[in-house]
Amino acid sequence: MATISGVVQSGGASGNIKRLGGAKIALRTTSSPNSYFGQTVADGNGAFQLSYPFQETGGSYYLQAEVNGTAVVLMALLGPTVPANVVINELTTIAAGYAGAQFLAMDGSLTGDALPMQIAAAMSANIVDIAIGAPSQLLSNSPNAGQTIALGVTQSLANLLASAVRSPNQYLQPLFALATPPDGSGAPTNTIRAIANIARFPANNVGSIYTQSQVENCYGTPVAAAPVAWTIAVKVNDSGNITQMFGGPANVAFDSRGRRLDSEQRHPGEAGFGAVLDGARHGRPSRGGRHGKGDVADLRWRHARRRIRRRGRQKAARLALRFRLDQRDVSRRQRLAL
Repeated sequence: MATISGVVQSGGASGNIKRLGGAKIALRTTSSPNSYFGQTVADGNGAFQLSYPFQETGGSYYLQAEVNGTAVVLMALLGPTVPANVVINELTTIAAGYAGAQFLAMDGSLTGDALPMQIAAAMSANIVDIAIGAPSQLLSNSPNAGQTIALGVTQSLANLLASAVRSPNQYLQPLFALATPPDGSGAPTNTIRAIANIARFPANNVGSIYTQSQVENCYGTPVAAAPVAWTIAVKVNDSGNITQMFGGPANVAFDSRGRRLDSEQRHPGEAGFGAVLDGARHGRPSRGGRHGKGDVADLRWRHARRRIRRRGRQKAARLALRFRLDQRDVSRRQRLAL
C-alpha cells in the first residue's frame, strides 16, 4: 500500500484561504472509471491521508473531492503516477476541467486511452502546480504571466468557481445556468462538469461569467475585463536554441510518451527545423533534443530513423544470405542427382 497526503481548500497558496473540512476524497483512474483506488474524508482543517494499492493501471490518476454534497466537486489531475502531496482547490479544478474536458462524463468521471490522458495530465501541469495549488511556473513567468491573458483567465475562472464553493446556496445554481451548453445537452449537475462545459463553449455567456467571477477574490491577478472568450492558451517559446526561434509550428504529432513533435513552417526557400517538446517539462524541449535544419531534428527521432534503416539493411542481408544458401543447396542436390 502507498499513501498520498494533501489538503482540500478554497483559495490558492496564500492569502484568502478557506479549508474545506469534511470533504469526501476519492482516488480514481481513467482506465477504470467506475472503480475507486482509495477513499477518505478530510479532517476539520481539510487535511487528508489516503492509502491505495500501489500498482500500474495503464491510465492517469485523479483526485475528486465532494464538498457539502455531490454538486460541489473539486478535482486534481495527477497523471500516470501518484505524487506524495497534493492540494485540491478551484485552480486545480480549472486545470483538470479544461485539460480533460473532452474526456469528462456527466457524472464527473474521466475516461480515456492512456496516451491522450497522459497528454491531458501534462497540459494540466502546464496550468497549475498541484503540489501547492498555485499557478504553474510556465504560467507565472515569461512568455505568459503579464504578457498573455492565460494567467488572468485561469484565476478569474478559479474565482468564479470559488463563489459556488463558498456560497453554494447563492451562486451554485447560477453557475450551472451559465455553464449550460447552447447545444441543448442540458445543465451540468456538478461543478467539474460546469467547468468542462465552459471550456467546450468558451464564447457562451462571457459577460455574465465575468460578473460572477468578481464575487470572490481568492486568486491573485484575474483579468481586468471580460475576455473575448474563456479560452486558456498557454504560450511556449522555448525552442532550446536562441538562433532558431519558433515561427509557425506545423504538422504537429505526439509520440508514445506524449511528447509533441513540431516541424517549423517557414517561407518558401527558407530552411525550417524540428523540435520535440515535452509536456512533462512544461513545454520545454525534450531532454537530449537537438535542433537543426530539416524535417525532424531531435536526436532520438533521427536515431530511430537510423535504427529502422539499419534493421532494413540487416533484414536484406539475411534474405540475401538465405538465398545464397538455398542456391548452394540446390546445386548440391543437382550434383548428387548426377
